[in-house]
Amino acid sequence: RRALVVGNAAYAGNLSLDNSVNDATDIASALEGLGFETILRTDCSLRQMEDDLLTFYDSLKEGDVAVYFYAGHGLELGGVNYLVPIDANVRREFEVAEETMKAQRVLSALEASAAGLSVLILDCCRDNPTRSLFRSAGPQAGLAQMDTASGVVMAFSAAPGQRALDVGERNSPYSLALKQAL
Repeated sequence: RRALVVGNAAYAGNLSLDNSVNDATDIASALEGLGFETILRTDCSLRQMEDDLLTFYDSLKEGDVAVYFYAGHGLELGGVNYLVPIDANVRREFEVAEETMKAQRVLSALEASAAGLSVLILDCCRDNPTRSLFRSAGPQAGLAQMDTASGVVMAFSAAPGQRALDVGERNSPYSLALKQAL
């Protein structure tokens, strides 16, 4: 059992999040309690997110149960979902693909891994942090639906096109419920 848990909160300006590092810390602890070898990363740059994904992928052995959990800003643009690192410097719509990590990249790594079962959990998409820049792109609430191959289970904190909540004293409602269920 192996898990990579990422929580990004320390975004510049008024984009910081209150709960996502707490969410990641608590989910990592819950997974460790279930016997998972867990890597916890907080407030990651794009390079760190990419490097950690590669390290995680390389660690997966045949038959492993793999869990990737992400809490932080997420956004959807043109039907593609992106996970936003804390160093993202998105000033224009065309910069999104270079400044963020496609959620599909994580999904593709899980699908291609040797793991027998993989779980992708996204507690993001609280609100598109760059929506004011993308007025021409239409409504920016929630992530787009994602499809996967067999052997990968996906869990989202909100339905496609819906915002997840980032309220609560310590955790988002989704991560709190997930922590209690684990």
